[in-house]
Amino acid sequence: MAALSELYGDEHHPGRLNTGLTGTRREWRRQGLALAVKLAALRVARERGAQEVWTGNATTNAPMLALNERLGFRPRVAWIEMKWGGV
Repeated sequence: MAALSELYGDEHHPGRLNTGLTGTRREWRRQGLALAVKLAALRVARERGAQEVWTGNATTNAPMLALNERLGFRPRVAWIEMKWGGV
């Protein structure tokens, strides 16, 4: 496998699908594969009748931020992750 993009439903939001991990193996990067698999996921979402598609993005991953913006995703209010180190 050279690239993938996850697509999954949200039981609390009917009509909404989410793209999860989108990634490309290092040796295949910069060849348009992330764009291709993300577009394929959006086509499947449309075929399934999704009213909206959401995605997440690390703020440090500039290439994926740019790709998501290119595809029309727009930033929303973020959530806060918290860590407990006592394990």
